Amino acid sequence: MPDLPGVPDLPGDLPGDLPGDLPGDLPGDPAGGASGPRAGAAGGATLVVVPLPAHAADRALVLGRGPLPDGETLVERATATARTVAGAAGGAAPRVEVVEPGDLCEVLARAGTATEVVVLDPLCALVPPADVAAVAARSRTGGRCAAAVLPVTDTLKAVHRDGDRVVVDATVDREACLGAGTPVVVPAGTVLSAPVPLGDPAATLAALRAAATVDLVPVTGAARRVHTPEDAEVLALSLDAAAAG
Repeated sequence: MPDLPGVPDLPGDLPGDLPGDLPGDLPGDPAGGASGPRAGAAGGATLVVVPLPAHAADRALVLGRGPLPDGETLVERATATARTVAGAAGGAAPRVEVVEPGDLCEVLARAGTATEVVVLDPLCALVPPADVAAVAARSRTGGRCAAAVLPVTDTLKAVHRDGDRVVVDATVDREACLGAGTPVVVPAGTVLSAPVPLGDPAATLAALRAAATVDLVPVTGAARRVHTPEDAEVLALSLDAAAAG
C-alpha cells in the first residue's frame, strides 16, 4: 500500500488507502483548474486498457501461468473480463489493449475524444464483471470519471520517527479510509489537467482526483488486488465456491 501521512506500509489485501474519505459513493474534489468531459463528446466507442505493473515481481505474477485453477494468466483473465464490458456506443464490444505503465493522458489522446477509456488492473483480474459494469454505468450516467473503491480491512497505525525508531502514536480509524480498486472509467472527451500514472490503482486514483471530478463506487471484496500466486489461487477458489453455492 502507498504511504499514508504518518502511517507505514502495511501488508494486506488492498491496493491502497485513501485517507479522509468516508465510505460510500462520494464525488472526488477536483483540484483548481481541473477539467471534465467536453460537451457533446459522449456516444463513442470504448477502449479498455490493462496496464502491466511496473515492478518485476508483480509483472511476473500477472504474466505467469499457475495462479488460477484453469491455467489462465491474470492478464488473460483481465482481458476476458474486459471483453464482457458493454461498450458505450449501443453496447458495442470494447477494444482491449495490454499496455506498459505510462500516463493516462497519453492513452486518452491516442484513443480520441469520442472514446470512453476503462482502466483495468491485472492484479485485480478476479474483479466480478458486475462490479466493472457498475462503475461504467456510474460514469455514463453522471458523465464524470468513476472509480471502484473497497473498504479497508487492515489495521492502520499513525506513527512518528524518533531517531532510528518508529513510535506508534495511535490506531487510525479505517472507517475513514477507502482502498483503491479497479476499474477506473473515464468518459469520452475528458480533458485531464495533470498527468495520471498507470500501473498502480492507488496512484492512478489519487492523481485522477487531482485532475478531474471522480465518483467513487464501492465494489465487492472480490475486486481486491492480489500480491502472490497463493493470493490469486485462494481468491479464485473462493469465487468458484461462491458461484457453485
